[in-house]
Amino acid sequence: MHMKVFRKWSLWGIFALGLLTVSLSQTGCSGKKKAEQAAADERARQIARAKQMLREILADTSSSLEEKEATLDQVRAMQLSDPEVIALIAEVEAALLKERQLLEKQQEEEAKAAAENERRTQLKQDLESRFKSIAMASGVEDANRQIEDALQVFASAQVPVLTIIAMNSEGLKDYDRPSTIRKFLDYIKDQKQVPAQIHHIRFNEAGKISELELIK
Repeated sequence: MHMKVFRKWSLWGIFALGLLTVSLSQTGCSGKKKAEQAAADERARQIARAKQMLREILADTSSSLEEKEATLDQVRAMQLSDPEVIALIAEVEAALLKERQLLEKQQEEEAKAAAENERRTQLKQDLESRFKSIAMASGVEDANRQIEDALQVFASAQVPVLTIIAMNSEGLKDYDRPSTIRKFLDYIKDQKQVPAQIHHIRFNEAGKISELELIK
């Protein structure tokens, strides 16, 4: 009797264990599917976000280049293998490279312009100092020597010297009769004074002064 009962309960135990195993197996599969779906959903969100960020970079006209490059780095860090994201990254990289090249060219031109302005300022100060020295020379010989030294920075002794006698608000100028740098320096020597200040200096390709504009 006891043996029959034991066998009966054993069969029920095996059956229950089987049901539990199937249930756990189904629960495990369901959990795995949920995890896989969650991962797929998160990847889809990342891809959508990456595309949005990349398109915003392409349309952005207000952020700095550094800010755009930082955003691009954020997208790269996602390490997404989506073909459209990869294509957009390549497009953004090309656009930012072009922007970087334009920026470097602009900075180079600005640096060149700043250096040219600095050169003009220094040369203007140097010439004005030379003009005063010629006017205050101890004698004709001293003045002539200083004139010859001054002429070294000019393309020739015949470089035109234009003197502005009037200029309106629109920048239109009226000039006195044209002269040459040789005549102008001789005038300073004879009159022992500088009649006008330097307004603008023009250079030739060799870096010599090709025209001098004065203003009274």
